Amino acid sequence: MTFSNRILVGLASGVAVGLFFGESAGVLKWAADGFVKLLQVTVLPYVLVSIVGSLGRLRYEDARALGIKTGAVLLGLWAVALVFTFLMPFAFPNVQSATFFSTSLIEERAPFNFVDLYIPSNPFYSLANNIVPAVVLFSALLGVALIGVERKDVVLDVLSVFGEALLRATRFVTRLTPYGLFAIAANAAGTLSIDQLGRLQVYLIVYVLVSLLFSLWVLPGLIAAVTPIRVRDLLSVTRDVLLTAFATANLFIVKGGAVLTPPLAAGLLPGITREFLFEVGADAGVPVREQALKDPDLFGADEVFLTSTTREIVPIVTVDDRTIGNGKPGPVTKALLQRFREKAQSVTAATAR
Repeated sequence: MTFSNRILVGLASGVAVGLFFGESAGVLKWAADGFVKLLQVTVLPYVLVSIVGSLGRLRYEDARALGIKTGAVLLGLWAVALVFTFLMPFAFPNVQSATFFSTSLIEERAPFNFVDLYIPSNPFYSLANNIVPAVVLFSALLGVALIGVERKDVVLDVLSVFGEALLRATRFVTRLTPYGLFAIAANAAGTLSIDQLGRLQVYLIVYVLVSLLFSLWVLPGLIAAVTPIRVRDLLSVTRDVLLTAFATANLFIVKGGAVLTPPLAAGLLPGITREFLFEVGADAGVPVREQALKDPDLFGADEVFLTSTTREIVPIVTVDDRTIGNGKPGPVTKALLQRFREKAQSVTAATAR
């Protein structure tokens, strides 16, 4: 059974258990809350490590161009989110209910401080309290400052190892998803009465409709506006799956001794490590070329690996519970990784002279 099917089984089983046992399923609340916290525990540390490491490897010119494009995308997302935030209340019914006196009615609310939200006076406080905008801004500033540091490779290597450790921890937690969703669904279905569901149905319907609108129209339209991918291609991805890596990594497969990767025209963002691998392949005598890839190409490959600025070359031995090759990093991947590190060290040494 695939991982996706196990998730669906866990979700359906949780709903069934909640409906059958009712309030007794509330004992699973601790497991549901614990799973959610485990999902969150590595998010902000990985955000910090990945942003600092990715920006620190760039040149100032590349960082400036990336900042302009990222800022434009963020402004577009904020604008769309604000529009939907103001429009959604009009879909809710006007409910009149009795009011009772409470001391909270006369207490003044603490003013909302945008400066504290975006400018971290104490980044450790921002990390501990999940103030995401402040953490992102601090990480971006630190990453840009790292670009001009002469001995930054020492820090980047540490960040790369730390990022890989966080990814391993995240993968472990992700394996618990079927069980976590089972606990969440059982707790929600068991403690929610029919009357409560009836009162919430309009909000649930609006939430589902807005989610579908975002996922099927707004986000595909935004992606089509900033990448070569068409909306039609995105919506038909389940019918003709093209393997496309976006901002964090690029996909490579090894077939018959040749290394293949999807072309940039398929919607990939140009990665520094991706371009560098073409040179590494030429030095190692391994042909590296672009080719459109589909699911059969991936599952029938001899070897599979990803490249990114934070993790260099990462071998992939299983995909969706299917073993790639013999289930171990292959000889071509190992040879490219060794030559990659040798060439990177020689380039760094030449630059330092």
